[in-house]
Amino acid sequence: MKKLLALVLALVMTLSLAVSANAAFKDAEKVNASYAKAVDVLSGMKVFQGYPDGSFQPEGSITRAEVAAIVYRLYTADVADKQASMYATYNKFSDMVGASWAAGYISYCANAELVKGYPDGTFKPSGNVTGYEVLAMILRVVGYDKNNEFSGADWALNVAKYAESLGILDNVDKSTDLSAPASRELVAELLFQAIQVPTVTYTPAFGYQADKVQKLEQVSIGYKNFKLASDDSEDAWGRPTTKWYKDSDKDLKFDSFEDTYAEVTATPKATFNVETSQCDICEALGVKKTTTVVDTYTNGKLDTKDVTYTATATKAMVGAQGEQIEFYQNADGDYRLVVIDTYLAYVNEVVTEKTDSKNHITRDAYMSLDVYKTSSDPVTLYVKGNDYAEEDWVLVNVNDEVDVSIIRTTNKAAQESDLVEIVAKAESFEGAQTETYLKSTKRTIDKKDYDVADNFYKDDAGLDGSVKYTWFLDQFGNLIGNDDVDTTSYAVLKSIKFVDKNDGAAEAVLVYLDGTEETVNVKSIDGLSVAVDPEEDSEAATKTVVSALDSNKEFTGDFSKDFNDASAEVGDTYKDAEFRAEEKQANGSWTVTSAEALVSTYAKYNKAYNGMALYKVETDKDGDVSLQGYNTIGYIDNATIKNDAAVIVASNDTTATSSNTKLALDNNTKFIVRETDDDGNYVYNTEYTLKTLPDYANKSVEAYYTMEGNFVNRVYIKNATDAAEFPAYVFVPTGADKYVKHVVGEGDTYWAYVYMNGELE
Repeated sequence: MKKLLALVLALVMTLSLAVSANAAFKDAEKVNASYAKAVDVLSGMKVFQGYPDGSFQPEGSITRAEVAAIVYRLYTADVADKQASMYATYNKFSDMVGASWAAGYISYCANAELVKGYPDGTFKPSGNVTGYEVLAMILRVVGYDKNNEFSGADWALNVAKYAESLGILDNVDKSTDLSAPASRELVAELLFQAIQVPTVTYTPAFGYQADKVQKLEQVSIGYKNFKLASDDSEDAWGRPTTKWYKDSDKDLKFDSFEDTYAEVTATPKATFNVETSQCDICEALGVKKTTTVVDTYTNGKLDTKDVTYTATATKAMVGAQGEQIEFYQNADGDYRLVVIDTYLAYVNEVVTEKTDSKNHITRDAYMSLDVYKTSSDPVTLYVKGNDYAEEDWVLVNVNDEVDVSIIRTTNKAAQESDLVEIVAKAESFEGAQTETYLKSTKRTIDKKDYDVADNFYKDDAGLDGSVKYTWFLDQFGNLIGNDDVDTTSYAVLKSIKFVDKNDGAAEAVLVYLDGTEETVNVKSIDGLSVAVDPEEDSEAATKTVVSALDSNKEFTGDFSKDFNDASAEVGDTYKDAEFRAEEKQANGSWTVTSAEALVSTYAKYNKAYNGMALYKVETDKDGDVSLQGYNTIGYIDNATIKNDAAVIVASNDTTATSSNTKLALDNNTKFIVRETDDDGNYVYNTEYTLKTLPDYANKSVEAYYTMEGNFVNRVYIKNATDAAEFPAYVFVPTGADKYVKHVVGEGDTYWAYVYMNGELE
């Protein structure tokens, strides 16, 4: 048990390193936890900067020239390097060729006796700097070495003596070799500690004396040049936090109007994410008997009731599966407990930033989240930013210190983001549940066991191994929720043909709105079954299919001609559409054993389709697809699209009574446009946004669309201006399970050819 617990601790502790509000560097997680504060504060002061690629490279080496630049900024407070170049001509070293960028820094620091060269007259700007050399430079900034004690054979020993006595090395591991080339993070730590010690003045009579002021903190280089001060508090979740800031009013207490250099959260003494005994907690904290927890924060809400943990309490449990608990030690030796619950949330809306004509932001971007805090209905909360997409599932922490009504305000742009903290996008997988365990602490999904988080929000998967669900994992790998597999999407029907070997099924190629193509088996189109019982009277079946579509039984397709030349004519009846796959004569009459029905572009009953190509796609658990376009997809022709006005204007809309319909678009509208490539082949472009969409203001197009609320959320555009050029025929068999045979010319065999959007399959 203890071995397993140690593993859990090791894994989780990596998630809980000290963090900064600046978190500027992409490799910040690589910084030694002991030095993270120094890196964050110095970078926030703009004294110690990273690389152009956004990295800090904490373990990388640093040159003497680079340290000289940092020392210059600390001593002069010229973090913008506006005056450094002025001192380049005062250079006294012989080896500055190739280091011209640093000539000003080095010259200034040399003339101010902050840095020194070598006896041969060189500075060696590209050479690595040691820990002792860094200490010597920064101690000179503080005021030391006025008696030349950092020269001669014992210079390093004297440097170490002063650094040790001033506490500059308190946070440095005793095994660190200060005579070796220093890493960038070590240099940051030495500089950070040194700029907080009092500056000194030297006199032969009294030696080094600390400068006298009312408050000792205000005599440091950090305060004198940067007004650097700190104030202890806690973050929104109760974690002990130190704010490093620019003190504007000299009271050494942070006020909201003052600029923050960095906000650094403490590193916990121990962290757990499973139910743990008091005994094991005490062992992890190094407690032999008992310890007292003086403050407990649960999701940001403070409980000041003291709790005593006992080292021998093996059955008294704390925390739960997937619930993160962090222990922080106070200066007096007591502990603070921070409990943070993770919940599953669904991104139901993403609203982009809004600006005025002068590019001033009038509305921040925000996301609407459905947070599943319990098994009941979700709570809708709002978070600033647009880092995730609609329909994403994310992991969130919700601060309970403030009533959620504040976060549920209609003034969404005014939300405080720190009340809802997005941890990460939830990892997910599909699978069927086959087994549960006592107290639901485990689930077996596709023969693999998973632990269940304490805040698992939904429990209706059942034990039917044939039903698949989408399962979501928290940041610790526990199941935190499930959802029905999403079987609905939208796609353009690129082509379709019928395959006799699959009980008359149709094989279609779909192009989804993300550009992916998929070949599927189509079970039905708008309720028109692809396969009908062959033993059912096929003539009656054909009549039923046609009647379901139109009470006037108007159909298309004149089969008096060759099959490949079948034409669509308004007014054709269902009898014109009878297409016998098998027939036999008995008692002087024909008996139809199977037939086909034809859905076409130009039938009166089918006017709303008018070449329907965008469909709602529903997939059953067997992978068969049903396509729905009629009454699901809107269609307009002779339409214009105005990007600047974010609107589609239709001269005729078959789904509306108005002869001039306007449909509103927004920045979240997804577009798919049929275009032709250099070879004249049709391609389906899904890369367009509202801003990059070609201007169709003076060009009429066909458009198929879906609505969500008052806005169009999906648009398919046929770029052809003349729909008649691209007839769309869809043949729907009602029972044929063999090759199609023509009525005329008994014995002839044909495939059911289909034209879709002008493309022949």
